[in-house]
Amino acid sequence: MIVLAILGILAGVIGIIGSLFPGIPGPPLSWAGLLLMYFYGRGGKGDPISTKLLIIWLAIVIVVAIVGYIIPSYTTKPTGGSKYASRGAIIGIIAGIFIPPIGMIVGSLLGAFLAYFIFDDTGAEA
Repeated sequence: MIVLAILGILAGVIGIIGSLFPGIPGPPLSWAGLLLMYFYGRGGKGDPISTKLLIIWLAIVIVVAIVGYIIPSYTTKPTGGSKYASRGAIIGIIAGIFIPPIGMIVGSLLGAFLAYFIFDDTGAEA
């Protein structure tokens, strides 16, 4: 059980660092730490965390993740990026969500890169 507490604290600290530095998904890691501490508290060690609190924070993390990852891909086009790169970034994020945090970052970049070069023919010469 002490392993849950150590992993929970570690995930929380890395989550806080991730909130300050781009590339590390801070809120999801912090929530994972909260989840680990929830299971630690249910084991009779420490103060228990309520299920209601855990669900509320999950909803907040989902909203923050959507705002932090999806919205920038929609603003790619108005700032000079192609719509294909924007859509590729969204698909890459969704595909990379299964391997966080690296999958989301690499998925977004790779998705934008591949979609731009495969589908965007604005620079093609006739």
